[in-house]
Amino acid sequence: MSPINKLLEDNNLIFLDTAIFIYHFEANHHYSSATQKIFRNIEAGRNLGMTTTLTLAEIVTKPLESGKIEAVEDYKYLLNNFPNLSIIDINQKIAIIGAGLRAKYKLKLPDALQLAGGITHNASLFITNDKKIKKVKEIKVVTLDELL
Repeated sequence: MSPINKLLEDNNLIFLDTAIFIYHFEANHHYSSATQKIFRNIEAGRNLGMTTTLTLAEIVTKPLESGKIEAVEDYKYLLNNFPNLSIIDINQKIAIIGAGLRAKYKLKLPDALQLAGGITHNASLFITNDKKIKKVKEIKVVTLDELL
């Protein structure tokens, strides 16, 4: 069994960091086989996916810079209507846990808040492509590069 299949089989509730969405939406040729597998599993209900509203903010920044308002609406629609994907609001509990992670691991605030969202909502796996996040011990973190 491939590493990605085993990982998805062993972890029902997975948190997706922003890069996973960007690679998927942009059809990044290096990562597309992995992101397609992840999103197919979520769409089919074999896994449940989650991310925070921070992902939306990060995804729409480039289209807003370029004046591509239609792309902003498309991304918003996709995130809010994708089957078996939850978009978590960043609340005070997530903010405090994120601050603790930031202090403990010297993370950037967006990374700490994303991780806190997964931890707070009991995700068993956090998929990213940021190797600096691998040091976090409160949730299992894997990078897409590890799954190729």
